[in-house]
Amino acid sequence: MSVKFHTNKISTSKTDTVTLTQQSGIETLRRTQTQKSNRSTATFPDQPLISSCPLRYNVQLNQQLTSVQQAYRYLMNVERQLSHYYHAQEQEKSSPLIQQQANKLLSLLHQRSELSGGTVDRQLQVELTRRPKVDFTSNDLDNLLQQSTGETLLFSVSGTKNKMTAVKFAEQSTLKQRLLQLNKGLGRFGIHGQLRHDQTVFSVDESQRSLLNNHFSARGEGHGYPKEQFTQIKLQLESAAEQHIQQIVANPATAKNHLDEIQNLLDKITQQLRQLSTNKEKVHSRISGMSTFSQPGSALLAAQILTEKLSHADNNYSTLSQAISGQDNVHSATVKNLLCY
Repeated sequence: MSVKFHTNKISTSKTDTVTLTQQSGIETLRRTQTQKSNRSTATFPDQPLISSCPLRYNVQLNQQLTSVQQAYRYLMNVERQLSHYYHAQEQEKSSPLIQQQANKLLSLLHQRSELSGGTVDRQLQVELTRRPKVDFTSNDLDNLLQQSTGETLLFSVSGTKNKMTAVKFAEQSTLKQRLLQLNKGLGRFGIHGQLRHDQTVFSVDESQRSLLNNHFSARGEGHGYPKEQFTQIKLQLESAAEQHIQQIVANPATAKNHLDEIQNLLDKITQQLRQLSTNKEKVHSRISGMSTFSQPGSALLAAQILTEKLSHADNNYSTLSQAISGQDNVHSATVKNLLCY
């Protein structure tokens, strides 16, 4: 960034020295920026760049960068390891080699949440804007929704702060009305249900799945549920791609019969990686539109040059007016990046 000033009133020898220093500093900035433009730049910021310069981008962009990188890195590792396992099975390699590939693959799948930073769900699909969900169905809850009798139920999830919630169903209420009431109550547990092809499917944050497996129960007034004690609600979790891979790998004797399924999973992961590549290009375009300073300290040098220029203006209205006008030509992103250094 350079702001040119034209004034004939500043003519002291001291000012001439300052002007030479300023011109030297500006020329240094220009040479640095030219060198930067001539270099081959990466298409996406590396993780060390983000961690060492966390204020280079705004918080939202930093989160987007991190999420895309974590998801891309994890899926790349899964795709590579699944491909190794596929070729080992297809070429009928030795059992120890197949088992070694299987163990590496299972380790990746078991650590999915940690390694992906919560950006990949159980279906090995990318979730950049929300936390991974788990879908499930329940015949017990379906029976409650199909009834038309009025009843007040108390639901419990042991081990949570909001471990109880009450839901009141009115008499002669429709399925949609009862589902709305159920969502209001179970929403305290992060559970939400919706109708999909005449079937009620519920979803919950993956972090809550373990609690729901064994500690989700209800007590009623003797219609849908007995009033004497809490009765466990049985849930049926969705069939997940992650679980399917684990089942195939856990049975080496029959794994060779599932090569087509493994190939389909590889194709699915490749599709997710393509989508992430598109996201990376969008983020890169956004970053390219941001004006940045090439070297540490260059923003400070530019600020010092501007400060010296203004301090020696001797209240010259013309010079100050040019400085203020120059701010109109500076991109807002440049100002933000200047403040980050």
